[in-house]
Amino acid sequence: MGGSGCSARYSEAQREVHRATLTGVGGVCTSPPMTSAPAPAAPWLSLPTIAAIVVLVALAKLYLSAHAGLSFDESYYTFWSERLTIGYLDHPPAVAWLIAAGRALLGDNELGVRVFAVVCGGLTSALIWRIGVLLLDRQTAALGVLLYTVTPAS
Repeated sequence: MGGSGCSARYSEAQREVHRATLTGVGGVCTSPPMTSAPAPAAPWLSLPTIAAIVVLVALAKLYLSAHAGLSFDESYYTFWSERLTIGYLDHPPAVAWLIAAGRALLGDNELGVRVFAVVCGGLTSALIWRIGVLLLDRQTAALGVLLYTVTPAS
């Protein structure tokens, strides 16, 4: 019973039927062995830990956003946000609309210009998590979110 080479996932009757259908193979079960369960994820890759890291990084970005001057491009986009339209010569309108919303919410300052860029980064992290869980697993999703979150340009 134990020397048939078949995986433990089959009952003895199923192994006998399988052996009977395998002519010329010597009666040895050729089905693939049962795969082991995936290794448990590290505790630091749990959803609450990842969410806390994303929130802390977002808060740091908001702090820095409020205390750093605007770059040339940010000033250019802020100029667009004063004259909203459905499109601009070299870009679609979403950047100008988000800046206008931030300025309306927080005032005409650096934080108002950048707040929705930080919010969009947090939403992107949530989407990376969800896509990672759907396509792969929670551990890979967590690593993807961490890599995105700590990338300076995110």
